[in-house]
Amino acid sequence: MKKVLANFEEIIVSFFLLLMVCMISFNVVLRVATRQSIPWLEEVSYFCFAWIIFVGASAAYKRSLHGGIDLLVRLFPETARKVVSLLSTFLILLICVVMTFFSFRFAVSAGSKVTPILYISYFWVDLSAVVGFGMMCAHSLGFIKNLFLHQDYYRSKPLYSGILDYDTVMGGVAEDETLQLHVEDRAKPNGGEEKK
Repeated sequence: MKKVLANFEEIIVSFFLLLMVCMISFNVVLRVATRQSIPWLEEVSYFCFAWIIFVGASAAYKRSLHGGIDLLVRLFPETARKVVSLLSTFLILLICVVMTFFSFRFAVSAGSKVTPILYISYFWVDLSAVVGFGMMCAHSLGFIKNLFLHQDYYRSKPLYSGILDYDTVMGGVAEDETLQLHVEDRAKPNGGEEKK
């Protein structure tokens, strides 16, 4: 159960990705073989794509996989880098809260619109943004907790390691030695590469 909770977004994304690939592949084969396709499969594929994008963004954020340019920050002294890390995490939390609020308003306002073939309410399509940004809010709070409790300024400690013992990146129980090496590498100004 813990492993499921630690990889909740990944499970959702995997389900929708598998469903989308199967439907698109079937439609392509059908189009080649019979020169006809099933229109509602494309509609459901768009639905799946929205959930893959927004929930996948949350999964990437949880693993600290979003791109970032820290060239300038790495030139700062240690104290300044910690302050920047703290401020950036709070700023991301604020942005995610605002996006969750407006995404929910957008989803509610789009509830009366339906898809042209299956008549699915666009609320369920737009709800993907609410879920994605909502999960990113929760992850931001986890990063902030790690900042204050564990001084994890480089996001090297597995998120929720105090609640869930599973490291979502490694897929198993996080080991202290691996974690310590990762902390030391992230803390080095040149990105973990030794100077020759």
